[in-house]
Amino acid sequence: MNYNPLRGFKYPTPMEAKIGNFIRNVYYELAQSYNINFLNPPLLAKTKIFQSLGIGSDVVRKELYSFTQKDGEEVCLIPEYTRIFVEQMAHDQTFMGSYGCFGACFRYERPQLGRYRSFTQMSIETIGSSHYMKDIELFCFLRDFFHRISLTNYKIFINSIGTMEDRRIYEGVLENYFQEHLSKMSSNGKAKFERKAFLRMLDSKDPEDLVYILKAPPITQFLCEESQKKYQQIKNTLRSLNIVFEENPLLVRGLDYYNDLVFEYTHEDMGAQSSILGGGRYDGLFKEVTGKSVPAVGFAIGIERVIYLLEKNKTFMAHLNALMKIAIIPVEEGEYLYALEIFQILKTIGTLSILYHKNVSQRLKQCHKESYEYVLMIGETEKNARQVIIKNMFKNQEELVAVEDLALYFLKRKEEKPYTP
Repeated sequence: MNYNPLRGFKYPTPMEAKIGNFIRNVYYELAQSYNINFLNPPLLAKTKIFQSLGIGSDVVRKELYSFTQKDGEEVCLIPEYTRIFVEQMAHDQTFMGSYGCFGACFRYERPQLGRYRSFTQMSIETIGSSHYMKDIELFCFLRDFFHRISLTNYKIFINSIGTMEDRRIYEGVLENYFQEHLSKMSSNGKAKFERKAFLRMLDSKDPEDLVYILKAPPITQFLCEESQKKYQQIKNTLRSLNIVFEENPLLVRGLDYYNDLVFEYTHEDMGAQSSILGGGRYDGLFKEVTGKSVPAVGFAIGIERVIYLLEKNKTFMAHLNALMKIAIIPVEEGEYLYALEIFQILKTIGTLSILYHKNVSQRLKQCHKESYEYVLMIGETEKNARQVIIKNMFKNQEELVAVEDLALYFLKRKEEKPYTP
């Protein structure tokens, strides 16, 4: 029998799951300090709500996991959070604040490095303000987030695609420009032209297309005065904050709801699939969905790509492995409850496990095999005296410590760790 997952899906290894949990915990902790609320929208939605992503979008054309329910309604597994987030805000009649999502999304696309058909997306959406400083706050959050998870050497690319009217004018310019060269472009480029997906023609990496794409007039030449001003304010502020970025006039993002600022973070270790996150402002999406003018800006990160990068990051892995791994071994059943009490005392200190059932020798062998740094031995004598024998497995040393001193004992050991995020 074949126990492999479906094509495009993946069984994460224990280490990948451990890194993913670490990322999620850092995200939740940091998001709270930024006053970000958390949402968990349903994974199934009406297919029609994603039509606003654009008929030229690959997500709409060929990547939706859609099917017909028993009642005849067309539904799909959500391909991204932003559109379903807008749906939820409209349902709740909430149009102000910052919100975060962390969970599964689904796209039927060709599997690639760090890209799967079932993937984890982490996002933040800020609504209710069109001020450019709200855009800046996202860059600050991302700088803090990547610092805390020890991800370095990423690059930030930004662009402005202006207002919807700016885009309409620019798409007309692109249509005329590419029309002159269409006969020499790739079949994919020609297909995008036929679909009138003129902005997405700029995304092509095909050598046949790049010859003409690189000579196309940049969108920044067609921005209105207000968009130009806002874009300049963003660039000046990022420089003041020492957030290094590059301008990419070809960056347009793949979905139709963006306006003004768009941005992307890449990492060279991802190879051809170098993007690890993308975002921007989407002021027009709420109006399209609800009829209300609600400014919004956000981003989304593909967690599997971040996991891939961190697993190769020696600094991060040293930190992850430096988290204290502690096993508690109650000798007999009479000490089980006492072991659970100790677990409650130390549960915020490191990675803890209570090992039951096997004889003590077998449990100690298991601790060696699984690289536990500390083993807490509890017999009847220790239970009655409210003490614990602490065995340092790496140094082969033992100490007898009172229960009331346990937390302080391990906090001191934690401070001795060589790495601090």
